[in-house]
Amino acid sequence: MNNMKPETDPRPVDHGFNALSKLAYQEAGLVLAPSKSAMIQSRLRHRLKVLGIGNILDYCQYVSSHEGKSEKVEMISALTTNVSSFFREPHHFDFLKEELLDTFLERVEHGEPIRLWSAGCSNGQEPYSLAILLTKHSEKFTKENCKILATDIDKKVLRFAQEGRYEEGQIGGLAETDLHQFFKIEKSISGTKNFAVIDKIKDLVTFKPLNLIEKWPMKGSFDVIFCRNVIIYFDAITQDQLWPRFHNILKDDGIFFVGHSERINSDKFSSAGATAYRKMEENKTQINFSPEETV
Repeated sequence: MNNMKPETDPRPVDHGFNALSKLAYQEAGLVLAPSKSAMIQSRLRHRLKVLGIGNILDYCQYVSSHEGKSEKVEMISALTTNVSSFFREPHHFDFLKEELLDTFLERVEHGEPIRLWSAGCSNGQEPYSLAILLTKHSEKFTKENCKILATDIDKKVLRFAQEGRYEEGQIGGLAETDLHQFFKIEKSISGTKNFAVIDKIKDLVTFKPLNLIEKWPMKGSFDVIFCRNVIIYFDAITQDQLWPRFHNILKDDGIFFVGHSERINSDKFSSAGATAYRKMEENKTQINFSPEETV
């Protein structure tokens, strides 16, 4: 007879990280890898100090309370990575320039507006890159006929993006001519430079907070969606729920861009290039919008 007891996992149970993982998934669909526990808890250390809370478990209880409701913004900001650059993954912008912009220009010349969505826009470099690309292609792309919606779950980075002011270390990917044409160069007292996006570019972009796993309030459909380096935060179940929603809000033959390490696992899209996908079929009535409609 075998009297041996079943083996148990010798690793201590991290109740704080477990609680944080459940809360992050519940609030934003974020999946926190146990291997990154130390890094994630390090990111939250400042918040614990500010609030006078001793550990992650108590922090999660506070965030879940009515009193700590506003702290959810800080928690999500700490858990997500907001690293970006202008014209990141340039092959996507080359695709737009070579495959779509001439068609878009013909449409606006015939009075048909275009819409683009930067989902998970982080510090704003992506939507501003789109606005710069369109403006360089033709001055006929204006705020009256071209709308770029930029959304992110992190309200802190949205405020930064909306201001449109970048330090020298944040302007990677921009050509020197773009800096002089589309930015105002400001010098601080200390001699450092800031680069402020000009109004003509800012006017093409509308920033809005949005949690992708919640209801989407947008009206109408989009010609292009950029959702890059966002899906990797979600598990397979959440991704499978998002693909049909992205599909439904894309126009016929609309293009969907994902990050270099991401793939769309859905028969609703076909490959259009490197991490670029085309909508396969339309299963809902397309909704038009007027130039006055808010994105």
